[in-house]
Amino acid sequence: MSEVVPIPLGYVNPFLVRGEEGTALVDSGSPGRVEQILDKMAQAGLSPQDIHLILLTHGYTDHFGRALALRERTGAPIAIHALDAEAVRRGSNPPGGDRGRTWFVRLMRWLLHLLPMDCAPAFEPDLLLEEELDLRPRENVRRIIALNPRTIYASHGGPFHDLSPLLEQA
Repeated sequence: MSEVVPIPLGYVNPFLVRGEEGTALVDSGSPGRVEQILDKMAQAGLSPQDIHLILLTHGYTDHFGRALALRERTGAPIAIHALDAEAVRRGSNPPGGDRGRTWFVRLMRWLLHLLPMDCAPAFEPDLLLEEELDLRPRENVRRIIALNPRTIYASHGGPFHDLSPLLEQA
């Protein structure tokens, strides 16, 4: 039986996935104090050594900002898709990520680039995932809904228990 333990950090929500074969940390949050995550782990009855994998959903600093420090504290390998590996190697968000966004979002992201949260310690990931990705959001929503989940955990917002808005979009 699996258990998901959200770790709310404000803007982004890493979470722990506990299963029979161990515990994975999904995303690590923006650069900052790893103690916030370690404290949440302790509240869930986990020590740093209980983490067997740090899985990064994509190469933006709000998702990989604490990964290096957490790898040092837990000894867990870091996995990311091969297409996002360059961002973690550089320690910054990939260029060109604002195409198609409103002028306000582009302005806010530019202003955020002036803050240290847009950079993170660079590192070499331990594991590269190389399966083909489908980047069409609606197709991904359809695939997720087809699995008939009770809850969807997302790094921004959620958890989502009422999936009817997703059904309407798909």
